[in-house]
Amino acid sequence: MKTKQLFILALLGLGPWGAGFHGGVSSVQAAERANDKIVLAYITAGNRAAIEPEVLTHINYAFGTVKPSFDGVHVPRPDYLREIVAWKREYKQLKVLLSIGGWGAGGFSEMADNDTLRKRFVRDCRRIVREFGLDGIDLDWEYPGSSASGITAGPRDVDNFTKLMAELRRAIGKKRLLTFASAAWAGHIDFPAVLPYVDFVNLMCYDMGRPAGDAHHSALYPSPRARWSVVQSVEAHRKAGVPDDKIVVGVPFYGHANTTRGYSDYLSWPAIARAFPGQVYARDSVAGVPYVADTAGTMLCVYDDPESLRLKCRYVQDNGLRGVMYWEYSCDDAAGTLRRTVFEALMKRNRN
Repeated sequence: MKTKQLFILALLGLGPWGAGFHGGVSSVQAAERANDKIVLAYITAGNRAAIEPEVLTHINYAFGTVKPSFDGVHVPRPDYLREIVAWKREYKQLKVLLSIGGWGAGGFSEMADNDTLRKRFVRDCRRIVREFGLDGIDLDWEYPGSSASGITAGPRDVDNFTKLMAELRRAIGKKRLLTFASAAWAGHIDFPAVLPYVDFVNLMCYDMGRPAGDAHHSALYPSPRARWSVVQSVEAHRKAGVPDDKIVVGVPFYGHANTTRGYSDYLSWPAIARAFPGQVYARDSVAGVPYVADTAGTMLCVYDDPESLRLKCRYVQDNGLRGVMYWEYSCDDAAGTLRRTVFEALMKRNRN
């Protein structure tokens, strides 16, 4: 979702250091009632992986975008969105939202700064929710007041984001979900003003470092090799006023490789296992995440694996947070190793 965000923000001095089979639903519903936890996957319009609704409570369909005319929403592959929504007939626990935005997706500033355009955009969101039978809207404006991703930004963006969320809430009603993705360091949002309108906040606790900078991108805890971490992100959001029951921790199903050593920056979970023959697959016991290094100790890849995901789910449970979201579904392996790990670790009632 945000594979370049914090690298670019760090360069600009804006960052925090300077971001199948199908089973029954009864067990899922029981777990959700017992835990009231969220397991949310971003599923893109280009997804080709088989969807397993039984290991999800929420899907954010990514991404809708602001129309070039700034007065509505473009929905990619609408028929695919309808297929996903149709799963709700069988899997009663499942909620489906349209996520609008993404890294480098513009049009927000222009739309939100004009009363007429903003109202038309909001009306179109309401139309889409009703037409597709959605459970709500997720906004992924990266970020109000920042042009780091190449989008237009303005001095009123933060206030306009609040106006936009307030109008969306009135338009879709109290029974629909309204959420947004938040930078790991809790910037760019007037949280006290926005929180009354939103159900929960998705913390983007990834892209927080790069192996070329000798830093993890999704550390759970601070360490010498973690410029920012999940724990620091959660504390930053708490200080901004976000209550624990509205905090959903983001985890990555992908890794970042060291481009200075000739590797591709973005690698899916199964690709990581085969991309580094002869190198050292190691673990930072302080940060709580794995990494790949060469024999000299230089970082080659930073990522999450089942062990680190279980640790993060334990942290969410122990701290009474709302749940876990991940970017993104198709980066898992064919067996669904990561998504099943998250679901089982977060939703089971009795932990070891």
